[in-house]
Amino acid sequence: MSYLYNNAQQIISINENVAGTSLPSPKTFEYDDRDQLKKEKFNNYSETYTYDKAQNRLSKGKDYTAPDTFSYVIANKLTNIHIGVQSADNQYFYDIAGNLSSNVKNDTIKTVIDYYYNAQNKLCEIHKYYNVGNSRAHQWHKLKYDSQNRRIALSQNDTWRYTIHDGNIPIAETDNSGNVSRWFVRGVGIAEGTGDMIAEITGYDPYSVKIVYYLSNHRGDTMLAYRDDNGTETLVARYLYDAFGNRRTDSNYCYENQNETDNLPRYTFSTKEYLSDAELYLYAYRVYDPIAGRWTQRDPIDYQDSINLYRSEYRGIITRIGQSKGCPRRVIVWGTL
Repeated sequence: MSYLYNNAQQIISINENVAGTSLPSPKTFEYDDRDQLKKEKFNNYSETYTYDKAQNRLSKGKDYTAPDTFSYVIANKLTNIHIGVQSADNQYFYDIAGNLSSNVKNDTIKTVIDYYYNAQNKLCEIHKYYNVGNSRAHQWHKLKYDSQNRRIALSQNDTWRYTIHDGNIPIAETDNSGNVSRWFVRGVGIAEGTGDMIAEITGYDPYSVKIVYYLSNHRGDTMLAYRDDNGTETLVARYLYDAFGNRRTDSNYCYENQNETDNLPRYTFSTKEYLSDAELYLYAYRVYDPIAGRWTQRDPIDYQDSINLYRSEYRGIITRIGQSKGCPRRVIVWGTL
């Protein structure tokens, strides 16, 4: 893997081709005069971005297709994404505290996702409704936190798993019975909890555990996951992301082994957990929406960093990462918020 930078220390070219992959190489990036990403290009395919004066994304254009356009109201709240290629709209609604409360998608299955928060504005429930034939399906997630605001439990349709921490870093998971079902082996990353994942160990029986090894890039994205099967490497997953964390859908670049569904990596973009049905990444203090390229909640340090409380660190998406609450923000490191 190799990287080229401009004079502002922003990455302008990435070569991440590694053995056993067919990832496009290199990927190139261009920036506007405010250091905002304006174009990314890979494998003869490009996407372009424009922004308003408050650093909100106004458009996302793809080669040979109608661009997606974004609309906002006061306080930089995103209210609508018009999906150009589908000629459809994603509508966003907020509660009185400024948290995203509902996402209504004008897709073929009429998806509605509702979000609920606790008194500390931490996301505690996600409910997704969509059409299946003539009926309305319902899926949900619930989240629990401890007194230190660490996420200690997550359920999918009331099947719970619990997280064990070392400080602020998840190191293991247990099931409802208290059995440790997954261990996380961590090393030295680019920031606390980012880019430090080495492997996952799954299973209860020490004689039948499975070890999945991670290969991450410069910002902590999981690119490859391999399982060691008695000295034989089995490809579990391969991922490629755009600059804002959306997974590429082309099977040449992204792949999940359907025979390894129990061993798929827990952490992907910037070493964070992805809820695929809700299309969200779970960070330590907030939840990130890669489609919008924004946080679903206001910045926990309020206006100390920016007048735009929902924006992601668009420069750090490519180069570095946003530091956690209470830390200096001059050096941006994407992934710990």
